[in-house]
Amino acid sequence: MSAKPLAIFAIASLLPIAASGAKLTVLHSFGPGDGVHPRSGVTLDDNGNFYGTTLHGGDFSAGTVYKMTPKGKETVLYSFKGTTDGAFPYAKPARDAAGTLYGTTNGGDVSSDFGTVFKLTAKKEKALHILASSPDGCSPESDLLADAAGNFYGTASACAVGAGSVFKITPNGKFTVIYSFLGGTDGANPPAGVISDGADGLYGTTYNGGLGWGTVYKLTTGGTHTVLYSFTGGPDGRNPATGLVADGLGNLYGTTYFGGNTDAGVVFKLGSDGGETVLHSFTGGNDGANPQGALIVDAKGSLYGTASQGGEGNAGTVFEIAKNGKFKVLYAFKEVGQIDGANPGAELYLAPDGTLYGTTQNGGENASGAVFKLTTR
Repeated sequence: MSAKPLAIFAIASLLPIAASGAKLTVLHSFGPGDGVHPRSGVTLDDNGNFYGTTLHGGDFSAGTVYKMTPKGKETVLYSFKGTTDGAFPYAKPARDAAGTLYGTTNGGDVSSDFGTVFKLTAKKEKALHILASSPDGCSPESDLLADAAGNFYGTASACAVGAGSVFKITPNGKFTVIYSFLGGTDGANPPAGVISDGADGLYGTTYNGGLGWGTVYKLTTGGTHTVLYSFTGGPDGRNPATGLVADGLGNLYGTTYFGGNTDAGVVFKLGSDGGETVLHSFTGGNDGANPQGALIVDAKGSLYGTASQGGEGNAGTVFEIAKNGKFKVLYAFKEVGQIDGANPGAELYLAPDGTLYGTTQNGGENASGAVFKLTTR
């Protein structure tokens, strides 16, 4: 591990918040029978079907994996029992060419409640690996990243040496810890997964550690760890709860849950030179607050994301930041308890036609979360 000194950050010029005529449609409202309170986004197959997880609910109140058609017909593929099969999935499943789903759960059996990595076929669910507090790490919340060989990379948000880990797991369940966070300047508690540069580099964030407010890090698959940026807890942001997205030019983009001008979080850009630029500092007002879901980027370089709080109804927003830095609220959820949903906490999916798909943790017809589509054009 080598720690890099704190990089200089800058704040982009603040531009007016633009209005939007986007139309939101609720595709599905969750209820006790099919799972409640999704924290994950969605994965799509070639036929346009969606796959995701709910944090709670299902037959055993320990969460579900679901499939939903483009028209909103939902089917529960699996209800977690809360035993050795796992419990409380935060992340969306990854899907291979054969249609097998792979994912993580935050908990499991009460005697070893450290989480699992699971495999789900049309016939059965199998815990590929039940995490042990040490050396594996515990409480994974992240999406899994697949490589060209079919292996997966993920993070555990706690335990291991004491502050979480980054791991690799094969489709057959061989589990390897690539790096264990020490909880100091190297970072601590990675809630989000990693992205790849297509070579040997993995990139991610930690919620804590560094200077105390979280880090952006690079990790080789061989375990060499480098801190790219340490948040100061001030205008540059603090406590990133989401992963990163890259633009292909060496720049990384992400969000922090807190920090910024009003401690409501920021959207940031990290250049290849290690310099951080704040693209937007949330006010906690109409623009939103406390982003929990990773950003996505389109072919034109525009960023899309969600804020879990704030907005006109204080129930969160969907936003866009154009390549020129212009910030636009695409949709503000009305308020907690409304049928349009509330408190989006996951990454969006952008379809080729520009339609955005996402989930909310709350709201919907049963106040238990929803899947929505947002037409922006």
